[in-house]
Amino acid sequence: MHLVFPVDPQIQRNRLARTPWLVRCAFSLLILFIGAPIVFAADDSAIPYPGFVEPALDAGEEARLEAAAQSVDQEAKLELLHYYRNTGNWKTGIKRAKAFLEDTPGDQALQEMRTNLQLLKLGKVGMFGKVKAGKAMLRDCEADLALAPDNSQAKLCIARFHNVAPGIAGGKKAKAEEMLARLENEDRARYFQLKAEMAKSEEEAFGASDQSLAVRIMPNVALGAAMQAMRKENWALAARYFEMINVETDDGVDHPSRMALYQQGKMAALSGEYLEAGDAAMVRFLKGSTMIGGTDFRPSAHWRRAEILQHMGRNQEALAALRHALKLDPKHEQAKKALQQVASRG
Repeated sequence: MHLVFPVDPQIQRNRLARTPWLVRCAFSLLILFIGAPIVFAADDSAIPYPGFVEPALDAGEEARLEAAAQSVDQEAKLELLHYYRNTGNWKTGIKRAKAFLEDTPGDQALQEMRTNLQLLKLGKVGMFGKVKAGKAMLRDCEADLALAPDNSQAKLCIARFHNVAPGIAGGKKAKAEEMLARLENEDRARYFQLKAEMAKSEEEAFGASDQSLAVRIMPNVALGAAMQAMRKENWALAARYFEMINVETDDGVDHPSRMALYQQGKMAALSGEYLEAGDAAMVRFLKGSTMIGGTDFRPSAHWRRAEILQHMGRNQEALAALRHALKLDPKHEQAKKALQQVASRG
């Protein structure tokens, strides 16, 4: 059945005149706020946007990783724990890490992943939760050290607890500094890692003679140094640090490299420099996992890529990138604002 509306102009005018003005205003607003997005969305498919095709989600990834971790393969166990960290599932991750360590109690790589998951938990829970989580973390670190007094990972774990745990949870900066001094001659890689985490500035973290060695042996130290340079708008130095990180790795769970790809793209978006390298890095980031520490960076990556595309004069692709960001996260405020600005410029 079809409804037929009158088309006589005079009839339409008479009916409009009898319509309360509040209803007419409401109808106009409805057209403004609902009609406009329909117009925006109508020609999306006509706009080329290289790199925006999303990778297929592997719904069975967790089950596959869990099955692989049942073997004696340490790499499979570490990959599973990386997965739980990147998806923010610290609860299951800590439980699995402790189960693995019951079989191989002295495995420092597994101990490090357990610590990373515990630090993730410390950052997510409330104050009273921090007290409980901090005590559990410190208890595990001290047990590892009691088992093997020369265990540098256990010392790093204790130091990281004291560096990040609030006083109410028992953290003391002096104890972190004590462990830093012990690690300096025992394990240079972990010494540099802790020094970078404790430092309030790049200069405080490294002397001139330490810097190149630090970034060679600890990729996450280079990432921290790059981000520090970005905060100072020293784009050339940041770009040099990004080159030191192995961003060619396709490993979807390699946290420093995945974040380095995103930050390299962000640097290009902010600076308007190193655009080709920044765009390539962001596209590589979007082709893999974008979950890091329980946060999905995918919508923000499309927003940042849109900024890069604008710097390159590719405004139509920038529009498509922004619309795609909003398709993924309709509440992304920066993408909304940017879309209005780019659209108004034509």
